Amino acid sequence: MALVADLIAAAVIAKLTVPAMTAVPAAAVFDDLVAALAANDLPAIAVEAGDESDPQPAAIGQVDRTVDVRVSVLVKGARSAAAAAVEESFGRLVADRTLGGLALLMEEGPTERDAEGSNELLYLVTKTYRYTYRTALNAL
Repeated sequence: MALVADLIAAAVIAKLTVPAMTAVPAAAVFDDLVAALAANDLPAIAVEAGDESDPQPAAIGQVDRTVDVRVSVLVKGARSAAAAAVEESFGRLVADRTLGGLALLMEEGPTERDAEGSNELLYLVTKTYRYTYRTALNAL
């Protein structure tokens, strides 16, 4: 059985690929940053499940958990080239904050920007989303 945190990350990928985004083709949405960086065709998006906080008691036999999901947009050239993909992905995720009932809540987290490269700049804009979900006390 899959971990709910992994199911949430997969649901985020589904939201960004079906239907295909205007700013980034569905084939350029990856489940890790290494694969997105290896893609020769940018822009690309990487979706990664990150840290989970300590479970909090919710009801008898149940706990609430949270997972940070990082959505990273990679582009070459001008930093402004990432804006369309960041905005489009944000719009899709806030339109369904529960991912069809998989999560209880989605909260917007920080946005980080980074640039690398000497000949051709590679820009990375990472937006973090914190999803809260409920599991049985003895499940992840």
